[in-house]
Amino acid sequence: MSEGKIPMENLAISLINILNRRNIFPPLFNNPESFVHPVDSKKKPFNSFMICRRNVYKESNRKGNHNMRVISKAAGILWNSASLEEKNVYKEIADRVHEIYLLRSCTFKFKLKIPFPKEPSPHPLSATNPKKDLNRSKIFFLLN
Repeated sequence: MSEGKIPMENLAISLINILNRRNIFPPLFNNPESFVHPVDSKKKPFNSFMICRRNVYKESNRKGNHNMRVISKAAGILWNSASLEEKNVYKEIADRVHEIYLLRSCTFKFKLKIPFPKEPSPHPLSATNPKKDLNRSKIFFLLN
């Protein structure tokens, strides 16, 4: 390591000391709608860590730090030191975000393929299977 450079972890720890942890655990910004991308976006919904990272980002911006590398490192440290109960709050928000994402992006694209011909078959009536011929004429009648 060269002289004069501060390791990223030290910068992240100093940022964590500045942040108000009560705005991160439980999350201050906890509206699931704000974490869902627009419908035309092809991005996946946020997972629980990314929602936590977004909260750390907003809190650190309020404190005046805008360096994303430091913010991401601080979010990782905070996430790894968080209790299971604190993480579960984010997990519930992430589950709700995923539900909203599915509801918004759910488009039913299917085509109904009817294997029946619209016109009567050019084949002559079958002498071996009269039920089959009867079914064909019923289907033709229903389609027209």
